[in-house]
Amino acid sequence: MSREKKQKVKILRLYDILRRYSTYESPLTTPAIMKYMADEDISCDRRTVYSDIEALREFGFDIEVRRLGNANAYYLHQETFQTAELRLLTDAVQAANFIPDDQTRQLCEHIARLGNQQQRDELAQNKVVFNTRKHSNEQIYQNIDILDTAIRESRQVSFCYFDLNEHKKRVYRKHRKRFITDPLALIYIQDNYYLIAYSRKYAANTTYRLDRMDSILIEDTPSTRRGRLRSRDTDFAAYTKKVFHMYGGEEVRCTLRFTRDVLGAIYDQFGEHIRPTRVRTQEMTSPADLLEVTAPIQVSPTFYGWIFQFGGKVEIVAPEKVREEFRERCKSMADRLA
Repeated sequence: MSREKKQKVKILRLYDILRRYSTYESPLTTPAIMKYMADEDISCDRRTVYSDIEALREFGFDIEVRRLGNANAYYLHQETFQTAELRLLTDAVQAANFIPDDQTRQLCEHIARLGNQQQRDELAQNKVVFNTRKHSNEQIYQNIDILDTAIRESRQVSFCYFDLNEHKKRVYRKHRKRFITDPLALIYIQDNYYLIAYSRKYAANTTYRLDRMDSILIEDTPSTRRGRLRSRDTDFAAYTKKVFHMYGGEEVRCTLRFTRDVLGAIYDQFGEHIRPTRVRTQEMTSPADLLEVTAPIQVSPTFYGWIFQFGGKVEIVAPEKVREEFRERCKSMADRLA
């Protein structure tokens, strides 16, 4: 950029310097502003700094002045993110495995630009390491945008759906025949984005992973009446808990007995609103370490697998039907290993 053009954007550069480098705790003196401007090969003097700051104020920018020693110092008063908030956002992006590597870096850079220069420098030193396996579908942003539009406008969508084979190649379901469905809601859970949709074929809600969706199109046809009713009446929080926490199956109220050291896992699974109670039995030498909780459970192989992982520290107390089925599954596994 020529010197003449740089002089023309001088007031914009002044605003950018105040935005990036000034805070209430660290306001910029006039000499400091002039040095930043000189680094950009823009010449100015005290008089032009004062006049440009006044012009920015008249335009509506909230530029405050403080005394720093014997000199005036300026800072741009703005509602900014705290460094911890920006770090939380970047950590969440880095940990989300549905965002590909390149888009992760770009999005983290965009988040960093929401802060000032000091915050950017601190974020650049973030040493948190995430054991995340990033997915490769770079259409994820586009998929979210299209589906959000379709949900907002109550229109059907069509798409191709695929799995990955052992060579990481896409294998399309139904020989790449397009799925057509009524989109209801987008949810983010267990490190993935999902679409909850209404299936006319099964007259029920279905779930699709966004990173497994390809070539999404918004159809001209509006969502079916049943789809619109589902979108209005479905308790998506309850649906998500049922589908993703225990992966379907008959819902029954189960009583689980467990040792105190797995209480954290119980809270993670059922929420911190549950109220475990102490169990006192003649068999227990330390009754205070044994707890029980009763909660609605989606009885399924995944539920039994969740119980099994604790190696006997979680016991199904009731109902007897569920307890017996778990016993039979454990026996069958033991027979296979014999």
